Amino acid sequence: MRTEVLILPAKLKKNFLFFLNLLFPALLLIGTLSCKSPFSSDLPEMTVLSASPVEPSDCRWISPYGTIYEMSSSRYHNGIDFNTVSWGRFLACADGEVENVEINTGQGLPGTNYRIVIKVAKKLELDYHFETGGSVSEAERKQNIFVSRGNKVKAGQHIANLIVINSNIAHVHFMVRENGKVIKCPLDYFSRTVADLLEQLYDANPAVYNHSLNPNLCN
Repeated sequence: MRTEVLILPAKLKKNFLFFLNLLFPALLLIGTLSCKSPFSSDLPEMTVLSASPVEPSDCRWISPYGTIYEMSSSRYHNGIDFNTVSWGRFLACADGEVENVEINTGQGLPGTNYRIVIKVAKKLELDYHFETGGSVSEAERKQNIFVSRGNKVKAGQHIANLIVINSNIAHVHFMVRENGKVIKCPLDYFSRTVADLLEQLYDANPAVYNHSLNPNLCN
């Protein structure tokens, strides 16, 4: 059997290659757009956080944001730490979408930490880093995370539990990033009602070693 090879005229071949050069970037752009979150464009530029990140009744102690003064030293802390009872409940602070879920962040001891990041505005994202204080199986970490990447969430929605292995050090390190950076205390993004509630929680449940030196949640 003879196989025939189609040979395109030089002019037609040139036009065909020109068409491909136009088509390929267009296909790449379509693919990129289709991979984006279907509801990220619905988010406002900015928003006010209207719910506490932690269930208040579950909270045991809080460590503040900013320069933390200890007996003979000081250190900068770029978030607020919430220690809770076992399986303490953590909540979405505003309507938004889950931008990322990490089952194992690789920080601390192997298999100890997990993370949820929620985008609540085009310029604002919430970062919940769960630090258990000891090793936890992957299955147990998954059982205590109740959202997935791409999920829509509502303010006050229960998103995860803190697994407490060492009750003295287990906590959630909570940060608010604006345009990808931590630029001020998370408290500044909350409604006055919630900010006052969190200050009251801090006064009632401070990290015992530093409250007298750090009387406010934002330093």
